[in-house]
Amino acid sequence: SIAANTLSSNQITLLHVWDRPYAVLADAFGAKDNVSDPSLDDLERRCLERAQEILTEGHALAQSLGLVVQERLEQDHVPAWRTILDVASELRSELIVIGTRGRTVVQSNLLGSVSGAVVHHADIPVLVVPGPSLLTGRPIHAEGAGARVSQPTEPV
Repeated sequence: SIAANTLSSNQITLLHVWDRPYAVLADAFGAKDNVSDPSLDDLERRCLERAQEILTEGHALAQSLGLVVQERLEQDHVPAWRTILDVASELRSELIVIGTRGRTVVQSNLLGSVSGAVVHHADIPVLVVPGPSLLTGRPIHAEGAGARVSQPTEPV
């Protein structure tokens, strides 16, 4: 909703970048000679299905806020932050809105942060939206494409 109110264009692209499972993950489910273990192809199919589910959930959320979005699913062949910036450049985006996973500072420093890398490398404005675990006790309300976002007036 914040993004919709600040953009000059009505086009909003909902992007989900998904990772292909690595061969090592296929072996993590059991012994190699166990016929019931999922193959790498099966794991990739499951990852793609889950990525599509996430994109569908995001689309439904956008619709509930009165936003019209175009869905885009990209497989991650380079780091996710690079894929996001490449798509934003291709689409000549005015703004990137990205969520966080709600990791702690230590986790982000050890594992890296996609949103942090996007902010660091982007040449357009980036709006970082905290993940649900970071919003606990901080209600945010938005309605419709012309909505204003309201937050508590008292310190939380």
